[in-house]
Amino acid sequence: MVCPRCGEVLGDGNMYCEFCGEEIQIVPEFMPELESSIESSLQGVAKEMGGSNEGLNKSKTTPKERKAEPTPAANIKPTYLLGIAMIIVVLICAIGIMIYHDNSADYQMKKGNEQYEAGHYKNAAMYYKNAVRLEPENLEYRLKLADMYLSLENVEAAIVAFEDVLEFDPENTIAYAEIISLYEKYGKYGAINEFLLKYANENMQKEFVNYLALPPEFSYEEGDYNKILSLTLTDEALGTIFYTLDGSEPNESSPIYGSAIDLTRGSYVVKAVFINEYGVASETVSKKYEIMALAPDAPIISLDSGEYDVPQLIQVTAPIGCSIYYTLDGSEPDANSRIYGEALPLEEGISHYKFVAISSGNVPSEVVERNYVFNAIAPFTKEQGLNMLTEHLVNIHYLTDVSGSSANYPGKFSYLFGEMRSINGIPMYCYNEYYVYGQQAKAMTSNKFGVDWVNGAVYLIKHSEGDNYTISLFN
Repeated sequence: MVCPRCGEVLGDGNMYCEFCGEEIQIVPEFMPELESSIESSLQGVAKEMGGSNEGLNKSKTTPKERKAEPTPAANIKPTYLLGIAMIIVVLICAIGIMIYHDNSADYQMKKGNEQYEAGHYKNAAMYYKNAVRLEPENLEYRLKLADMYLSLENVEAAIVAFEDVLEFDPENTIAYAEIISLYEKYGKYGAINEFLLKYANENMQKEFVNYLALPPEFSYEEGDYNKILSLTLTDEALGTIFYTLDGSEPNESSPIYGSAIDLTRGSYVVKAVFINEYGVASETVSKKYEIMALAPDAPIISLDSGEYDVPQLIQVTAPIGCSIYYTLDGSEPDANSRIYGEALPLEEGISHYKFVAISSGNVPSEVVERNYVFNAIAPFTKEQGLNMLTEHLVNIHYLTDVSGSSANYPGKFSYLFGEMRSINGIPMYCYNEYYVYGQQAKAMTSNKFGVDWVNGAVYLIKHSEGDNYTISLFN
């Protein structure tokens, strides 16, 4: 066989010209014996239909006489004609079957495998390509073709072949893994990201999420707000989010997102970009925010800063719709600080309070500070007051001994100092009651006792609504 393009002689089985690269079209190969049989049969049919030509040249009859003579075809019997027709049909079918066989996908794959085993990879690839052309939805053929391109080290053709697999099977993990490994082999992580964004559905993106560089997701849509926003930025893959608040383009020199970004009153253009662990950057996300929230009034503190020698309560009044938060260590209070619920007994010693009101829209007020010095002038200490309490409870048979035993309960009672408080004008030490059972179980009861500073009287303290307390002698 010679190349139809350049005329060079081709080797047996070659599917391309090694000199000019011309692809050789597949032509069915007829078997010589079949071809000879077909030719003989057709000659026989012609003879039966037309007779011999020798007698015609030697005939002396006139045209008029010849016209009257019967033709050879007229002497042929109908059954004989039917047999000849059947032979022709059989021959045509045989030719068709042979042509179909040589051009079937299975045949092409068989020939491709033979060429592969012989080490003729380029020829094998051409046969596999023909098989895919004949049965385009057969994924086995497509994967075989892609693998053959890998054997030929034709990376681009292999990637295209694997991508063709995904057109028919969008969740073919083999194709995804092969393409990603090829790109990764050459450090083309940006190409992996583009490939996954183009071909991978949601399920497959989750499967290979760490190769992706998806834009960060914002917890708030852009727009106008009457509250302070605590804006969070998220991304599912491993990497880093960089952001800016002034509209400039974020990059690896920009602030790194680590915790929620508080957007207080004003205008913001927040831009963020995600860079995955392979150094691939996502598209930049940009959102505009207009924060029009008004700060609430500052909280009102009932007790002025100063020095005190008797128990005092610190009462705080919050603006409508606000909650009060406070600190005792001098740090700035926020929504994560202690929340104010009821009046606070003044702590003994030096204390530094900071209070802030925060609206339902997360807008903080001005911070209010108070500094106190409380040196209690009492005839006995809180430790002595605790001893006075337990002795009194034993004397009235509430306890059987000062260790906290009781005649009515298997466990023991214990008492811990709570605060110094003035109730109904009586300054007292206040103690909380706990019930202890076994080695671990310990629970606070509803009882709270107070010991009067002046005469040591013991009171039962009851808490009603808000900051209201009532006392009664416990005898």
